Amino acid sequence: MDFHTRVAFGPIRNPFFCETEEDIFYETGFSKEALEHLFFFLNLREGIALLIGEDGAGKTTVLKKFADRVADKYLPIFLDGKHKEKKELVNEIFERFINRPVTSTRMDFKEVLADIVSISLKISKELVLIVDDAHFLSKETLKFLLCLSGLEFGPYRLFHIILAGNWLLLERLKKKGMAEIVKRISVIHFMRPMLYSEAKFYINHRLNMALSLTLTIKEKALEMIFSESKGNLYKFNKTLSEAYCLAKYRRSEIIDEKIANLALESGRTDSKGTLKTLRVLFFVILYSFLFLVLIFGEESFLRLLISGFFNLFGR
Repeated sequence: MDFHTRVAFGPIRNPFFCETEEDIFYETGFSKEALEHLFFFLNLREGIALLIGEDGAGKTTVLKKFADRVADKYLPIFLDGKHKEKKELVNEIFERFINRPVTSTRMDFKEVLADIVSISLKISKELVLIVDDAHFLSKETLKFLLCLSGLEFGPYRLFHIILAGNWLLLERLKKKGMAEIVKRISVIHFMRPMLYSEAKFYINHRLNMALSLTLTIKEKALEMIFSESKGNLYKFNKTLSEAYCLAKYRRSEIIDEKIANLALESGRTDSKGTLKTLRVLFFVILYSFLFLVLIFGEESFLRLLISGFFNLFGR
């Protein structure tokens, strides 16, 4: 069975563009399972929730949809966890919650946190703190979030903490000193890959929502693209987007096996190009070191290297 949509208008946008777009969200089985676990966590009113999945599995899209759906009852705050320290995280929570930046005279995170607690109690809304890419958080920041997850005022729970990340987050939590955080985890959900049967419905939904031009995707082409992506949503969309652009360039209304293969080869070429660049960079650095050793001699070069290191970091 081929997949197609027919409308009277020209193409409005690329139906497979990889940016997260909540307006074209389609609740497949894997996203529904994740949402159900997150709602269960809120009803449980205990601990910390983890959402684990490989990069490109659709975690961010699910989390943003979840935040939209709980916004009537809770105050969702969505944060990027990349390299956030404790003070920076609290200030960002304040900015999102109060809708104004922390002034230079109010940089003490305890005062900022007190303001957040005070206003939250006044409006009688609990906060759902969603931290994406949580595998980048420092040990100190993770322990601070642990403290926030325990703030209670009678039946009122101030922070519901949801941490999302790839498998590195689990590795971080296995390390020494993380036992307290692990004990507080009450819900953990692993994002599974998309199934081929789900991909078919997902494709039609994206096509219809994007109001694409008359477009047909051959079954064999779809099988090839899905097989390469292994159910990873980002990789699946990226290859379909490339195939769509190729079909448009050729003024074709059909994505067939030939176009699918070209799109797949383009993706493989990009990956090979990145690896080639890294390989070239490695050898440039290596030969630079060898060249300097030949000029200065081994002992002189080592002394020069150590001297430079202390000059750079010893201040």
